[in-house]
Amino acid sequence: MLIALADLNQLDIAGLERAKLARRSENAFVGAPTGLMDQAASTLCTAGHALFFDCRTAEAEQVRLDTRGAGLEILVLDTKTPHALVDSEYAARRASCEEAARLLGVAALRDVTDLDAALEQLSDPVMRRRVRHRGQRERPGAGGRRGACGRAASPTWRRCWTPRTRPCGTTSRSRCRQVDLAVETARASGALGARMTGGGFGGCIIALVATGESERIGRRSRTASQPLDTVLPVHFTAVPSAGAQRLQ
Repeated sequence: MLIALADLNQLDIAGLERAKLARRSENAFVGAPTGLMDQAASTLCTAGHALFFDCRTAEAEQVRLDTRGAGLEILVLDTKTPHALVDSEYAARRASCEEAARLLGVAALRDVTDLDAALEQLSDPVMRRRVRHRGQRERPGAGGRRGACGRAASPTWRRCWTPRTRPCGTTSRSRCRQVDLAVETARASGALGARMTGGGFGGCIIALVATGESERIGRRSRTASQPLDTVLPVHFTAVPSAGAQRLQ
């Protein structure tokens, strides 16, 4: 909507500024305490690339991502489980992380350098789980996220998606059964790796699969979900694409 309004009114607003305006509308008007990642992806992404984005510094880097050339597909499975970021536990999770950072004397949990020492300083078990989860996440440059991540067939790219990676929700408690089942089914069906996306508590998962395997794995996830839901998930493949723009 923001991009359409800017285009119709011939407003020259840079991509990053558009992302910041979109975040402000979500934070101040809607009341959702979102960050800048999704908005930046919607305004800064370019075709054929993944976006490496630092939400603190607003540093953005386009990383070449040729999934087709590597014989891979990105499978997206929408569990059709709604996740309301305003009223759900998302806001509580964020507040808990911010309070933990304050107690540890850091600007954000990403600044914790000694995880064990940080955990010893916190007595609250909930905050300890939040800090432990943040400490397990890959730091910028790890797991092939920059240059190597673009070479989709390389071992470093596969490590980004490894089935052995601890699911996000294990320590952050941000999963739901439908999302768990979708991830588990995708992995059991042959996906190179799968994980939830976004703020959790529902929504979509994303999986890296061999070319031609998306339909089979998507169908198996749909079948596995039948005992849980009246609204069955839907699946589709995605390619690294440009962000929101005028359609000619």
